Amino acid sequence: MSVMRYHQRTQALLPQRAAADCMEAVQACEARLGLCLLASVREWFVAFNGCELLGKYSNRDHPVDPRHFEIVKIAGRPLIKVLGENQGCWWGFELYGSQDPPVHVRVEPPPDRLVQFSATFFRIRLCTHVRLGVVGWRRRARQGRWGESHHLGDSSAAASGEPRLAANELHE
Repeated sequence: MSVMRYHQRTQALLPQRAAADCMEAVQACEARLGLCLLASVREWFVAFNGCELLGKYSNRDHPVDPRHFEIVKIAGRPLIKVLGENQGCWWGFELYGSQDPPVHVRVEPPPDRLVQFSATFFRIRLCTHVRLGVVGWRRRARQGRWGESHHLGDSSAAASGEPRLAANELHE
């Protein structure tokens, strides 16, 4: 197992899951866009098959495969969209600056405004998603509820260290 720089907590929860084509997808993206993806983004998508994990632990939202990454400019900032939610918003990371970039949420339709959700989405938010997804899966497995959807917490759950439960788990 390789050493992670940005995703150590995720690595402790899940085995590395890179599919054979993960590196190829990232390299194809970089060649098409003419840039190198930021280190934490690259690490996530290559080491863990990040697109698959986002799909699995994101309430049936729509992750974007690196082969389909596009640079969009919103509120003067170049971003790459990584996840489209069913509620009419999407998540994207800033393209320039830190190797562990801030992530913004954009609510559709315009106005073209961004809300900074996290200063380091790939180190904090995704680790929270995976941690809470695994915790929820284990809880459902113990209770014999294998087929239920995966639940994600929020940043307040991450800050408190406590998993946030899905509404259907609060009254059990």
